[in-house]
Amino acid sequence: MNLLNRVFSFYVFSNIHVALSASALVLLTLDRYSVDNSLTSLFVFCSTVLAYNFIREIEMERTYPLLANWIRSSSKPLFLLNLLSALGLLYALFKLRLSDILFVAPFFLLTLFYVYPGTKNFKGLRSFPGLKLFVISTVWAGVTVLFPLVANDLVIQRQEWIVFVQRFLIVLAITIPFDIRDMQLDKIELATLPQSLGIRPSKWVATAGLAAFALLFFVSGYFDPAERIIGIVIASLSAVLVLKAGIYQDRYYSAFWVESVPILWYLLTFLIT
Repeated sequence: MNLLNRVFSFYVFSNIHVALSASALVLLTLDRYSVDNSLTSLFVFCSTVLAYNFIREIEMERTYPLLANWIRSSSKPLFLLNLLSALGLLYALFKLRLSDILFVAPFFLLTLFYVYPGTKNFKGLRSFPGLKLFVISTVWAGVTVLFPLVANDLVIQRQEWIVFVQRFLIVLAITIPFDIRDMQLDKIELATLPQSLGIRPSKWVATAGLAAFALLFFVSGYFDPAERIIGIVIASLSAVLVLKAGIYQDRYYSAFWVESVPILWYLLTFLIT
């Protein structure tokens, strides 16, 4: 049991789980098209592992003590994971076209400048209060919707923009539990949504976003009835997770359960539609 706990902790806290969530969203985007989705899924998986582990290193001073100690004690397997992810990313980059790399580059730069600690003359994107949530949502929506479409030469039309907006809304909503959890660590000048509005109003913003997410399944004939039902289920489950979130959470509440929403969404779509 102790070994299983260690393996599960590594799976969650090494950001393999969040990378699988991102890859699941890529698969959701591409599965309705007759294209090979393995390359873009590999690229997104490896880049997510590296990006999140890099962010964690940059922000080590504001990481929870238990997590910081876990990172230090797991330095060797984390190094191996990051090395394998870097090799996978290099392989994907050599297979992608230059135009595809240039398309995804702004999302990478947006992430980089957000975590950049800043200097006296340029404090980075964090100097703009309340920007965090919108940066995360935009990057996730862009990387899991627009990038896979562009990389596979698929035309981005009205229905694809609807998917982009949906992805933005659900990522925005399920990021709220993380911001609530991190209120005890985030500097006040970061002005996250829970810091600015309070916990309850932030939850209602997330719930409104989820309602809009579900409603968009019905604005065109792009989604079949099964997808619409799955969308309502995912929105409802996400709303429950958001409304139950508090400052003092179980260590797996957001990192595993909330982050599992995209994986569950893909599995339900794969099995039912």
